[in-house]
Amino acid sequence: MTVLCTFFACVQSPAPKPVKTQRSLQTVAATRPEQRPVPAPPKEVRKRAKKKPKRSRSKRRRQRMRSIMKRFQSLSPVVVSDRRSFQPLPPRRQRLWQDLLEQAGGWAARARGEQDRRFASVLARWLEDQLALEQRQFSRDKELELATWEMIRFCAARGEVENLRLTVLEQRLTWPLRQVVVTSFFGPRKNPFGKGERQHEGIDLAAAVGTPVFAIAAGRVTRARTTGGYGRMVEIDHGKGLVSRYAHLSSSDLRPGDVVTAGSQVGETGQSGRVTGPHLHLEVRLKGAPVDPLLLAGWRSPP
Repeated sequence: MTVLCTFFACVQSPAPKPVKTQRSLQTVAATRPEQRPVPAPPKEVRKRAKKKPKRSRSKRRRQRMRSIMKRFQSLSPVVVSDRRSFQPLPPRRQRLWQDLLEQAGGWAARARGEQDRRFASVLARWLEDQLALEQRQFSRDKELELATWEMIRFCAARGEVENLRLTVLEQRLTWPLRQVVVTSFFGPRKNPFGKGERQHEGIDLAAAVGTPVFAIAAGRVTRARTTGGYGRMVEIDHGKGLVSRYAHLSSSDLRPGDVVTAGSQVGETGQSGRVTGPHLHLEVRLKGAPVDPLLLAGWRSPP
C-alpha cells in the first residue's frame, strides 16, 4: 500500500523544467547563416535614339526653296500640248510668278558654298523650263518676262561663278542705300532701249529722287561729273584695285580729290543719263574688271 501511494505521488508531480542558458547577441549572430543582398532585377536597357545631325542653315534654305518650287508646280499646272494657245496670263498666276521670283532672288543672293552653287544652276534651268512651258499657253506681260529672264541669268551666274570673298579691304562694306531693293541684276540682259542683249556691269537699286547715297568704303574721289549714259556719276577709288561708281545721281557736292569715309553721303539719287526711271546704278570694279556687287562679302547697313 505504501508502495502504491508513492508511485501515484511521483506520477502526479510535474517534471522539473530545464534551465535555459542565455547566449550573448554576438554568439546568436555568429550562428545565423550569412545573408547576401538580393540583386536588384536588371533594368530595361533603353536604346537611346541617335540624335539627328543638325542641318546647316544653307541646307535648310535649299529645302525651303525646293518646297516653294513644288508648291508652284502644284498650284500652277501647265497643259503640255503641240497646239499653242496665247491666252492672257491670269492675275492669280501672275502673283504666283512674282512671289516665286522674289523667293528665288532672296535665296540666290544668300547662296554660299559648293552645294548652293550647284543648286543655283538647277534652279536656273528649272525656271527656264517653267517659262518655256508657260509660253506655249499664255501671253505674258513684258515686265514679268524681263524680270523672269533676269532672275534666270542671276541664278545661272551664281551657279557658274565662285563666291568672291573680298580681302583687299580691312573694313566691311556699306550698302549705298538704307533700303536695298534690286530691280536689275549683274550680267547680260535685254536691251531696255532697243533689240538684242547688252551686258549690265552693275546692279540697279530702286530709289525715289532725292534719296541719300552713301559710300561703300573709305577712299578718294577720282571722278565727279556727267559721263554719257551714266548721267551724273561719282567714282571712288578705295585702294588695292577696288573702285565703286554711283550713277544717275541728281546732285553731289563731291569734287575729284575729296576723301570720303565708309557710310558718308556721296549724293542723292535721280534719273540723269540714259534711264527708264529714277534709280541708283551701283558698279564695282576690281582691278579694272566689273564684279557683281552681290557676290562681295561683308555688306552692312549704313549708319
